[in-house]
Amino acid sequence: MKKAKSGLLGSSLLVLVFAGLLAACSTTTSGGGSFEYQPYDETVYGDPSEISATVTMWHTLGKNNSAWLDSLVRQFESYYPNITIKAEENGDYDTLKGKLDRVIAAGGTELPTIAYCYPDHVADYLEAGAVIPLDDFVTDPVIGLEGSYVEEGMSYLGASDYVQSYWNEGQAYQVEGLYSLPWTKSTELLFYNQDLFNQNGWTVPATWEDMWDLCERIQATCAGTVPNWYAPLGYDSDSNLFITMCKQNGIPYTDNSSTDLVLFDNDEARAMVKSLKEKYDDGLIRTKLSGPNNSYTSSYFDQGQVAMMISSSGGTSYANTVNFTVGVAPAPYSLEQAYVSQGPSICFFSNSTWEERYAAWLFYRFCTSAQNSAYIATSSSGYDPVRQSSYTCDYYTDWLESNADSLFGRASQVTRSISEHTFYTDVFPGSATCRTQVGNIIGNVFLNTNDLPIDELIDKTFTDAYNQCIAAI
Repeated sequence: MKKAKSGLLGSSLLVLVFAGLLAACSTTTSGGGSFEYQPYDETVYGDPSEISATVTMWHTLGKNNSAWLDSLVRQFESYYPNITIKAEENGDYDTLKGKLDRVIAAGGTELPTIAYCYPDHVADYLEAGAVIPLDDFVTDPVIGLEGSYVEEGMSYLGASDYVQSYWNEGQAYQVEGLYSLPWTKSTELLFYNQDLFNQNGWTVPATWEDMWDLCERIQATCAGTVPNWYAPLGYDSDSNLFITMCKQNGIPYTDNSSTDLVLFDNDEARAMVKSLKEKYDDGLIRTKLSGPNNSYTSSYFDQGQVAMMISSSGGTSYANTVNFTVGVAPAPYSLEQAYVSQGPSICFFSNSTWEERYAAWLFYRFCTSAQNSAYIATSSSGYDPVRQSSYTCDYYTDWLESNADSLFGRASQVTRSISEHTFYTDVFPGSATCRTQVGNIIGNVFLNTNDLPIDELIDKTFTDAYNQCIAAI
């Protein structure tokens, strides 16, 4: 293999230090039937640094937020001059999934090589036979991740170096195998108006019980005195509010090992939503789906009309404001300290040549090296690296030191402190609909546009949501 060049981020090619015979072809059963892996054969394709292919990547970064990806692409292509990476923006996650669903339904001939994804989405692609298992790429003796490799003179572990919960998420499907890979991750944090807290001697709440007590005090202090006051607490994802409170309180949500799959229509969940409705009616909480025009609460937070908001660490830039000092802390918990894992993964589509798959794998491996994963995270405003070694590499520690007082640096410290308590939900065909529908439960119950009695409202909303989920499976 050619000697790696020094690059934009001080990274080099991953040089495998182990050798072995090419493994025999292995066959994996997937949603679309059997898949036979072809180990990388240097007698056919040559040295990996000389492989020739074009990789199309669909992502959700937006044209104004993809400069860091463009820089990685340029660096990668300088190492692999015969590989071209075509990174294409495709709106938000729902827009991207909708486009992929349409392409798959039309036969899949226009699918990209790889794409940003959520595991919920991959479950649907998997059922259609549109994605391939990635286990054998990991263990390939020539281009895989198993064993050790050297980067800038330092040895790192391979697949075992990825944050375990992030890696395991890619195997949480009904079909055995690794069908998605972590790209960068985030979770939910509590952002608060630190100046307001300091002025009133308020303590950041650790539990939901503390949160509701504080919200009552904030409401008594601010309602009627703060111009255009909105609420003590804003929550940017109705779906995450429902799912996280289920997890923290031991309430069934979904289970891909159960024959029923959809479990959220139960007495405990109904009581939970009824209690949240009371908090909403008291003016203590507002959510995205219960707000005007389904607006995020960050705009109210920026103007001092919300004292606290729970939002994705990936959206830290939206919490950042010059109007007051912003504090950041873990979101509150109930019986169990649990925080939902978010952020994009990568999946590989089946309508591709082996040269394209190998090239896409090399690009993924390059982008998630210790230093490059740290670069992606620190360039993405509040996301976390997916490798454990990223947190101790010079690039990341230097960034933390220089950003220790910034909101981004402080948010990164908080997400790292709660990383052992993050969770992901079970996925199966239709699980994306479940996530949407439980969010709709929160929004619809809070608004109660038909002015129904509370018990009738709860019954109708849960029943409608459950039926929508069953229809999608």
